Amino acid sequence: MNHVEVDISGLQRKLKEAQKVNDKMVPALVDWGANKLYGEVKRYVSGPYNPTGVGPRTGGVPIPRVSKRLFNSIKIEKKSKSEKWVISKGSIAPHNVFVHEGTRRMMARRFIADPVEIMRQPILKQIEDEIKKELQKL
Repeated sequence: MNHVEVDISGLQRKLKEAQKVNDKMVPALVDWGANKLYGEVKRYVSGPYNPTGVGPRTGGVPIPRVSKRLFNSIKIEKKSKSEKWVISKGSIAPHNVFVHEGTRRMMARRFIADPVEIMRQPILKQIEDEIKKELQKL
């Protein structure tokens, strides 16, 4: 009869060290990812200044601006140490939902959803690579 022996000595110590790496790195990586996304959203809403609100509309990004309310409404909201959201505060720019989702007469310019879709994979890949790199040091 064949048998296999597996030596798991030190496993408990490695698991504790891995948890410490996780506890240390996750908040920093979440901050990094949120800031990266925040910058991209800000880029989407930082179009050319158009004080009259009349004239050509690109229908795309960056979104032409009549005021800085939409730009100033973009914030990072902390939900927990491992979760942050990039939001547009309606109390600062009540029109944000109409710009983002569009209306009958205005094309949607998804200044949060599009950057999230574009940046999701690169951000997650970078976070995964950083965690793997730290865990390999154990």
